[in-house]
Amino acid sequence: MTRQSGYERSLLTWSGTKRLMYMLSELTRDQIHRGVVEWPFTVRLTRQELADKIGTSTKTVARGIDELKEKGMVSVQHGKIVITERQFQRLDDAMKHEGETHILD
Repeated sequence: MTRQSGYERSLLTWSGTKRLMYMLSELTRDQIHRGVVEWPFTVRLTRQELADKIGTSTKTVARGIDELKEKGMVSVQHGKIVITERQFQRLDDAMKHEGETHILD
């Protein structure tokens, strides 16, 4: 069983903030693997697009962004979500921890 499939199954039971963390981590990771990430990474998706992708409302996305800002995992500049290399590491570490605790659920 791969880590990815464990995450995808867990998404159904995760809070909106955890789903947002996963999506932001994956968006950033995709850019890294493609070799096109520039730090800080600016998320180009709107709040509505993020909500649609993770199956929540835009209000839930907004609350999640606020929570992640408080935890130092994202910033917001000119209305866009921005992730520094250090913030990505925090997101990634949190997702790894989440995967370790839920992979067998």
